[in-house]
Amino acid sequence: MRSVINNVPLVEELVIDIETIKDKDIQRIASKCPQLKRLSFNRLMNVFDNFFDLLRHFPNLRELSILGSIHTRQQSTSLKHCRLEKLSLRSFNYTVYTLFSAIPTLTHLEMESSTAGYFEHYQTLPSLTLFPVLTDLRFAIYHVDAPTNALASFFKAHPLIRTLSLNLKKIDPVIMASLATDLVHLKRLDLISSEHLPPFTKSLPSVEKLTLRRCNMNTDFMVGMAMHFPNLHYIHIDDSTRRQSSGGISQSKRQAIEALTQLKYLDLTFHDTVPDKLKVYLPRRRFWPDLLMDDLRHIRETALGLVWIE
Repeated sequence: MRSVINNVPLVEELVIDIETIKDKDIQRIASKCPQLKRLSFNRLMNVFDNFFDLLRHFPNLRELSILGSIHTRQQSTSLKHCRLEKLSLRSFNYTVYTLFSAIPTLTHLEMESSTAGYFEHYQTLPSLTLFPVLTDLRFAIYHVDAPTNALASFFKAHPLIRTLSLNLKKIDPVIMASLATDLVHLKRLDLISSEHLPPFTKSLPSVEKLTLRRCNMNTDFMVGMAMHFPNLHYIHIDDSTRRQSSGGISQSKRQAIEALTQLKYLDLTFHDTVPDKLKVYLPRRRFWPDLLMDDLRHIRETALGLVWIE
């Protein structure tokens, strides 16, 4: 690695795919790559307390991504002086506590596994507005219940969030109410849960994209979608297994879904089943009628006015 680092002084993006890295190696990267803006670590197995302190040597760093085993429990104040805009922390370790203070320039934050400990710590801070310009938040809490009050406080302190992805064991009514009350600019919402979702009771007039994954929903929830999402017009249930074995969602079930939600059900099997307003979200026009998996993925991720359930 050293031979490469020594010869790329103008590099702006670096992806490091190794399991261990020494402090002096990080310092070398900082000194040899002063223009570095995007830094990613994949499979990093030992991220300890002093790791984040070393980032002070990267004055131009804007994006940091770590996938690995993060073992840090101390408050890290070094990131406060960074000009990070995007931070992604995804840990193999389900009991870590990643603690860092305010990052005034951060717009995108992604955390997995360490999130529960972080929000427990968050409630003890004197100021709850850590990221005043945060617009994109994605986090997951595995195996334990989410700290509901802390999450609601976080949402209230960061009202500029426009894109939100929640992967929680349980999403309770307090969180659902906070989404509508506190995140008034929310446009894209992704909910992932292994338990029943409580119904929406308040309007989310700005949301133009809703994705529900692995969620259990009752009739009240489906009716709530019709009442509280004025910018949603279509609904699709991605049931790949049923599609292969029995032709997908039956006509009677589609009609029932449309009656409950007041949304037009989209089959999304062939190109002709995509409404003209949504065809602009297809990656490219094809000469064959079937929609491929890439087409469906692109529609799911980009199409506006759509509820996607899987």
